Amino acid sequence: MAKYNVTYSCGHKVVVELFGKEKDRESKIRWMETSGYCPECYKTLKKAETEKVNSEWTILPEIEGVSEKQVNYAKRLRLDVVTSHTNVPFDKLQSKGADFVKSQIPNFKNQLENGDDEFKKNWKYVTLLWETNAGKIIDLCK
Repeated sequence: MAKYNVTYSCGHKVVVELFGKEKDRESKIRWMETSGYCPECYKTLKKAETEKVNSEWTILPEIEGVSEKQVNYAKRLRLDVVTSHTNVPFDKLQSKGADFVKSQIPNFKNQLENGDDEFKKNWKYVTLLWETNAGKIIDLCK
């Protein structure tokens, strides 16, 4: 265990306490200095991402949860999954709206039952399009 003065890539200087082998600590410090954000900038970045999720993905059903923190986390997870799956034409689904997505549920289930392998890979993605429960979204993304 040791304390280090680190200048993060954002330019802020912070005293950090690191544990582990010296080689690992040095590697972590290099990462902080080249790619890492200080805790305050990281919080600001995450807040901006959450606001982006809230503004850009209004076509998706509103998520409900136990707390605002859980809802924001679920929104961030849903955005990560949705944007990482390019095989499913989300832009087309988004332009048609959430009601269209919900109307396709029987078709989605039929594809699952009939063994459409490509669709099975994307089932989690498709489920996230209409799921409104934050807890279920978090479980799906595990």
